[in-house]
Amino acid sequence: MISRIPLRCIACQCAASFRVQVGHELVQPVSASCPTCFTPIRLQLRLDAPPIVSVDFTENCEASADEGMVVNVGSGFVISREHLNEEAYFPSMDLPEPTDLDREWLEAQQPRDGDGPVMVDLTVLLGGLPMAREHWRMLHNAYRFFRTGQQERMVAQLVDLFGEDALQPHFTIEVAIVTFFARLLEPTGTTKLIRAMEEIKRVRNENEPEFARLLAAFSQARLDRLDEYIDVVDHFFRAYEQFNQVFMYVRREVDMPQDPYATSTDFEATRMFYGEAFELMGSQLDFIVSVNNVSSGRAFDQLLHISIAKFRGIDKARRAETLASNAELNWLAAEYDNRLRNASHHRWMRLSPDRSQISYRVGGNGELITLSYADYLHRCCAITAQVMLLASIEILST
Repeated sequence: MISRIPLRCIACQCAASFRVQVGHELVQPVSASCPTCFTPIRLQLRLDAPPIVSVDFTENCEASADEGMVVNVGSGFVISREHLNEEAYFPSMDLPEPTDLDREWLEAQQPRDGDGPVMVDLTVLLGGLPMAREHWRMLHNAYRFFRTGQQERMVAQLVDLFGEDALQPHFTIEVAIVTFFARLLEPTGTTKLIRAMEEIKRVRNENEPEFARLLAAFSQARLDRLDEYIDVVDHFFRAYEQFNQVFMYVRREVDMPQDPYATSTDFEATRMFYGEAFELMGSQLDFIVSVNNVSSGRAFDQLLHISIAKFRGIDKARRAETLASNAELNWLAAEYDNRLRNASHHRWMRLSPDRSQISYRVGGNGELITLSYADYLHRCCAITAQVMLLASIEILST
């Protein structure tokens, strides 16, 4: 559904007509820019009383009786830049095409006694999780209760989220986390997790004594490591309306539209996230590196030339290189760019006046790198997906 919102930019007093694709969260923040003067504009849609859409004008804008230049704003996907100001454009036109498996699922929903159309939310059909941020809030609360010994409150939160299944003895907080991550990463999340765990199983079966030593070493800090994973994922959800513009393309492993334009641009909420996720990955790669050591016929704590203790002390920029020769594990660190990490971590990135392009200099004063804000969000989502998979692998292995 499109919500048309006539507004006026307070900075330049020009009118604009925002055509906003309504998403699946209870609150939908929009951070864009005035199409005339490029001053940032913020508003939010409140969607807690459907079909009514309420609008809060929060920064540099106010309701207007006048129409102005059209600005198309997507939710859950990006659009091609050429369509940004088209009146007759629907952002969903740039959604990825459903696969044959998606169509088979849709056909299975057809009532046996009828041949009429089946109404379906295309975003959900493509794997999207409605109200994902609210689901994460509940799971995060449950985890907090778990870590503070509030068992009854933890169970109550899990029941609200997963239903009666959460009352089963096997349904631990760890199971809940893996279940949520796998669902959030659909349609590829479960397949990728199975692939990784099959490799873990193979390595374990080849050398059970050494793998047992590995597990004993990592189990001591198991919950502390999980805390770190949870913290980064929570930061991801704090800016979920930003990342969710491109998350679908990461989940489905499909290209974004040509010349992708992220129509909501809250750069301050995302500019340091890649660096944060990179730092976590650099620290937590030691688990699958240890698995790779066992797979290579070595002790779990011995790389080819250095010990795992020394590995933990080397520059994080090169830590993923030790997995390069293992095709069954190296894909878990495919998104791992130290140059982008430095630009994000040190706040070297700059946003263009129209809020669509990011630029930074390598090392702060070297080669100039430019990428679209949509591409930056995509890379943030890619590294977050890896973080979720690494967390799930550790949970299921230890």
